[in-house]
Amino acid sequence: MGRPTGHPTPNPEAPLSPQSSATNRIARAEEFRRLHQDVFLLPNAWDPPSAYALATAGAPALATTSAGIAWSRGVPDGGGLAVADALDAFERIAATVDLPVSADLERGYADSPAEIAANVAEFVERGASGVNLEDATAGSVVPLADQVVVLERVRAAIDRTGIPAFLNARTDVFLRAAPDADPEDLLSQVVDRAGAYRAAGADGLFVTGLSDSELIRRLCGKVELPVNIGPVTTDRDDLRALGVRRVTWGPTLAMSTYGFVRDRVATVLSGEPAAQAAMLNLTERWPS
Repeated sequence: MGRPTGHPTPNPEAPLSPQSSATNRIARAEEFRRLHQDVFLLPNAWDPPSAYALATAGAPALATTSAGIAWSRGVPDGGGLAVADALDAFERIAATVDLPVSADLERGYADSPAEIAANVAEFVERGASGVNLEDATAGSVVPLADQVVVLERVRAAIDRTGIPAFLNARTDVFLRAAPDADPEDLLSQVVDRAGAYRAAGADGLFVTGLSDSELIRRLCGKVELPVNIGPVTTDRDDLRALGVRRVTWGPTLAMSTYGFVRDRVATVLSGEPAAQAAMLNLTERWPS
């Protein structure tokens, strides 16, 4: 018995060791790539217990959430997390489960393309089966040409590791758009970026801020990359009809968890009877 897989048997004796075997890293990266051949749901973990919970729920793979990790360390998302802390959090999550894990790296925790590429390569060397990179900084989408340079450097750095990690290019064109922006113009921008990102070496496209089903369907029909969206719907048949390949939750699972804790305690403190909630026995994984 080992670490949790999609349908695990918990093993209290399993050590929390990094996914260090080169053969193991290659196999997980290849498995993660195969998942993109059909629709799959990719939940986001922010610490070892959340990773364990998601694995025991039957997830085929995990992604991290940069926001959840940042909050768990008491710093803001979007540049507040040091790369060393992000790497430490990733390794602890990856060591907890026997699944592919993709690393959410914001904009690579650096400014220059060379530094971003070096950071990405470090995560891949430490076990990341995929990485997710944003094209926005300081609240604005960066120029297309600048992001192409970043992706080209990152793709080359990944390839040098010998690990076929999946490079998911996130675009915030819709998320950062003005309220009165023309959706057709935004769609055209995303299609242009998708083509350029693919040519630069991206394997997938994550479009944040897009929830209109018709626009999603049209986008999927216009781009050659597998499209990743947020949890607009989790019905696999609906997602297939739209052309989507991957759904991630981002920070919403972390927010829901913390919200549950807040509401649960507020109910108890108010003196009202609290409903009995099922608890995940984490001592099975981390015995005292």
